Amino acid sequence: MARSIRWAGAVALTASLLAVGGAASAQGAGASWPSVAGPVTGGSYSTLNQINTKNVSQLTVAWKLSEPSMVGGMEDYPVVVGDVAYLEGPDSTVMAVNATNGQTIWSYKPTTGFYATAYGAESRGVAVGQGKVFLLTKDDHLIALDQKTGKPIYNVTIVNSHLGYSESAPVLYDKGLVFVGSAGGDSAVRGFEEARNAATGKLAWIHYNVPGTGTGWRVVDSNGGGAVWMNPTPGPDGLLYYSTGNPAPDLYAANRPGANLWSDSIVAVNMKTGKFVWGHQVIAHDMWDYDSASPPVVFKTASGWVVGEASKSGYWSEVDALTGQLVAAPEAFVTENHVMPPTNGKYVLNWPGLVGGSEYSPASYDPQTQYAYVQGNNMPMMETAAKVKGFQKGQLDLGTAVGGMKTPIHTGNFTAFNVGAGTIAWQDNTKFPTVGGIATTAGGLAFGGIDNGVFEAMDATTGKVLWATNVHTSIGDAPIVYSVGGREYVLLAVGGSLQFQFSKDGYHPGYIAYALPSKM
Repeated sequence: MARSIRWAGAVALTASLLAVGGAASAQGAGASWPSVAGPVTGGSYSTLNQINTKNVSQLTVAWKLSEPSMVGGMEDYPVVVGDVAYLEGPDSTVMAVNATNGQTIWSYKPTTGFYATAYGAESRGVAVGQGKVFLLTKDDHLIALDQKTGKPIYNVTIVNSHLGYSESAPVLYDKGLVFVGSAGGDSAVRGFEEARNAATGKLAWIHYNVPGTGTGWRVVDSNGGGAVWMNPTPGPDGLLYYSTGNPAPDLYAANRPGANLWSDSIVAVNMKTGKFVWGHQVIAHDMWDYDSASPPVVFKTASGWVVGEASKSGYWSEVDALTGQLVAAPEAFVTENHVMPPTNGKYVLNWPGLVGGSEYSPASYDPQTQYAYVQGNNMPMMETAAKVKGFQKGQLDLGTAVGGMKTPIHTGNFTAFNVGAGTIAWQDNTKFPTVGGIATTAGGLAFGGIDNGVFEAMDATTGKVLWATNVHTSIGDAPIVYSVGGREYVLLAVGGSLQFQFSKDGYHPGYIAYALPSKM
């Protein structure tokens, strides 16, 4: 039974813009799923249609694989090239497995200093290119493995993790370059996106998202931010789009004047040089920890190429891919009621809270419906702000305190947006949060998971639930869709983010692949 409601509206946010760029394309994935969001250009859309609205109810488990590591949450986005799936466990162990049965071909476990990092041990996926599998470890190493054997080819240090940097973004490979983002903005470091030569690991360019210490709005050492939590989205026009996180400290804003550019933003740079082209700030002078954490998605509308992004603020934004200018008023997909957190020790209730809105979840774009699909969380939180004393580099500087509600609220939704207009086509409300993202297919389906362990296939046009199953653990990832030997599979990493554990059956990381019965 569908839980759909239909509504529309427009709520404007403060936006900061600069000018001039190019255009990009989001193509459908074919038999393979070559990057974390399907095609290299993103969109989490597959052109496969063997599994469709008429037969999806017959899906059955094709294979399962347990993940032995219990270090951190399961937030991996698998990649499939040919008949091999490349998986990354919570401890950054990489496995190449047969994509038809889950049997291991090779595995590689790096030596890492996970517990020296401040942001857990989640790993969100590898990239494949030039006969290599590229792995980004939580403690800031880029490792290239031989695609056939799993043996290391090179291991380079991205940045000093003792400064507070870590890595959570999936690696992206395109046109001879490997693209790497930086987590750690809550430790007041300068968030950045960089490109490295895929053959050698040598740095090609780096672009910092906020000024250096003592310049611009970064007047003290405890200022910083602009982390890149997820992968960028490239386009054939030569632009690279990515999203940036909150400024630091998170809620205490007295020592960071102005808009705090370019935190909480969509940024476009030249893909070959890293030169800044334009920026669109979704939230100026953020006092609520409203990162733009999910990767941008690029699609074509009647008026041209558009970049869309779903923020932790709970708004869906669409901007012109050439200029970064808004093409539609930002639209809320969760309850909105946020005020400035007080600094006197009292608490105020903010909607959404620190883990509300859209987290790192990739949005999907379906060229058939011309809808963009977003997961959202209605999770308010009691919040206050405080100055951090005795700040030292490498430490968390949240400037934040949160309090529990007497009756916690933790619901979610799936939302489909009319691209170009930015209005809601349908919304499916859920009793639990939704984290990880959505995948759509030419079979007319939208697949997404709920954090109580329910995995659903919805009609992409209406939101009606056509099939659902309980995986008996939380879900914190989007599924992927691929085909081997003429059989289509839907592969899902299960276990979920540690922040969203709502399954009654506990934390059991692993993978489940679904397909139609082989004798249909």
